[in-house]
Amino acid sequence: MSIEYRLDQTHKEIQAVASGTVTIEDVRAHLLKEQASDLLGCREIIDAREAMVQLSPMDMREIVGLLGMLSRGNKLGATAVVVPNDVGYGMIRMLQMLVEDTCIVEPFRDLTAAQNWIRALPASRS
Repeated sequence: MSIEYRLDQTHKEIQAVASGTVTIEDVRAHLLKEQASDLLGCREIIDAREAMVQLSPMDMREIVGLLGMLSRGNKLGATAVVVPNDVGYGMIRMLQMLVEDTCIVEPFRDLTAAQNWIRALPASRS
């Protein structure tokens, strides 16, 4: 359905919320919107606890390719993804392994743990 975000100036991070059914089109649009807003280098928390993610293995490969393309000429900020269940956790872990040479992605089941982790990293440019 959608991934909405705002830039939190206090913590110098992007706070995104994914809701409804999230597809590859939503992920692509989110990443390209961040690129257009010059926010790719910001650290980010994505709260996907209320989302149902529908991504196929081919979609995951597209995300890996898109992140690789976006990382050329851009440093990508670390991303914490808060998921609602074991399936979501496994998907983000798979993505984490596939993009480990491109960017930092970390799955979480708890929003506070994700916030603590992301805020322990160096502040991003914004």
